[in-house]
Amino acid sequence: MSKESLSIPGGIEEVEYLSRPEDVLMKKCFGQKNSLQKLVWQQCLPDVEDIFRQHASDRGLKVINYHVLLYGQSPPAA
Repeated sequence: MSKESLSIPGGIEEVEYLSRPEDVLMKKCFGQKNSLQKLVWQQCLPDVEDIFRQHASDRGLKVINYHVLLYGQSPPAA
């Protein structure tokens, strides 16, 4: 995977190129239970591979992520 970042007002735009279809599922299943990950890989990988091949360039599949840092303060406890 390769990444490029660009600062935008209020956040960061990150352009990432996923190099394999498996990378798509790794991102989408991050933090999920192993049982769900296994199910998704078994049922979705063939379709993801087809879509990946249709849309990937020589660099990989382009994905744009937006990151915004939100901060605030809790009201005082009653």
